[in-house]
Amino acid sequence: MPALRAIERPTNGIEADLKTFLCERYWLPGTDYPFCADVFHALGLTGDDCHEFMNDFSDLFQVDLTDYVWPKYHLDEEEALDVRSALRPLMRFAGLKAKPLNRDLLPLSIDHLLRVAELHRWVDPEPGDQAEVEAGIGRSFARFSARLKAGGIPRRQRR
Repeated sequence: MPALRAIERPTNGIEADLKTFLCERYWLPGTDYPFCADVFHALGLTGDDCHEFMNDFSDLFQVDLTDYVWPKYHLDEEEALDVRSALRPLMRFAGLKAKPLNRDLLPLSIDHLLRVAELHRWVDPEPGDQAEVEAGIGRSFARFSARLKAGGIPRRQRR
């Protein structure tokens, strides 16, 4: 059985432009494109870089960002450089939920950016969208761990 390299998705003009915008302009790996649940995290953007990203996104897709409230989606420069932010990976490794500076950030998925680009105005993600993303990730981890428990991927014998 061949390994899954990419998912073929029907593309319209906006989706093709969004893929070009993310993969060529912001260097999101093409294999990550359909699976990316949080664009800012995947691209490693915080603060002013996120503002530039949203302005470029708005200019390219003619999106009205009047209702975009940035503290919901990313940290500013000072928050990103705060000492407490260095402890977040350790807390996650220990299994503790680490809120970035006492607030939950909403992830921006590719599907949500596509929806906003089609509407030409900013709308917040619906609460069910986040639950669906988390459920999909949970199912992926469950399948992966079940596969590992079953012996994993058969390997060829070395000669």
